[in-house]
Amino acid sequence: MNAASEQPKVVLLGASGRMGVAVSAKFLTDGKVKLVGACDLVDVGKTVGSLSGLDIDSPLIVRSVNDLPDSLEVDVVLDFSKPDGIRENLNLIMERGWDLLIGATGHTEEDIEIFTKSADKYSRRIVLVPNFTLGVNLMLKFSSIAAKVFNDVEIIEMHHDKKVDAPSGTALHTARLIADASGKSEPPGLGDDSRGRIEENIPIHAIRLPGLLAHQEIIFGSDGEVLRIRHDTTDRAAFLSGIYLALSKIKTLPPGFTHGLNWVFE
Repeated sequence: MNAASEQPKVVLLGASGRMGVAVSAKFLTDGKVKLVGACDLVDVGKTVGSLSGLDIDSPLIVRSVNDLPDSLEVDVVLDFSKPDGIRENLNLIMERGWDLLIGATGHTEEDIEIFTKSADKYSRRIVLVPNFTLGVNLMLKFSSIAAKVFNDVEIIEMHHDKKVDAPSGTALHTARLIADASGKSEPPGLGDDSRGRIEENIPIHAIRLPGLLAHQEIIFGSDGEVLRIRHDTTDRAAFLSGIYLALSKIKTLPPGFTHGLNWVFE
């Protein structure tokens, strides 16, 4: 991706949000991605660069994909909007023949069904990534191994107090991967709401406090021993490595819907 011809041409949805601003600032300054378009419901008409205080040529923010030029050349749409944003733009993206990489969380099972059907209908790639940090995705691989050995597990996730969804998309994805790996079918028999939300028969505890960014601990227990697998994100810069890796490798995936980032390690 060092040569200009190899730069993925990217449209960013949710360009005015925290992640959108942080990611676009990197895209505009490090030369690894060519940012060709930006959408959001706020800051329409402003340049992406101006939101980061950059005096640099950059795309104007438009309200929706429908407002982007018909002639625009795009490889991938990167979504950091809220779920409503991608619901509004999904068909427009697919009809233009663009692949879609979703980094926002809070999507429902119905949304995932729609992503699957849309990817198949249009023969495009739609990838939903609950967390782009490479450490978290390694944690998921390690947990899938541990789940084959330990029968009992609980998840604690901690995020900043401005995060809108709880449990986090990462925690929900973790529970589903562990359940798939372990074949866990029996609930833990908890009747106390203070023990957390039960997802795939696995308790998840969500904490929201100022001072936190994104943290997750998976605790496996068995007679006489406890295994803890923990990841801490202390800066949003941690997401960039996974984003770049996914953008560079998404064309290697077959058309269809993919959930997670494990494929980048294969």
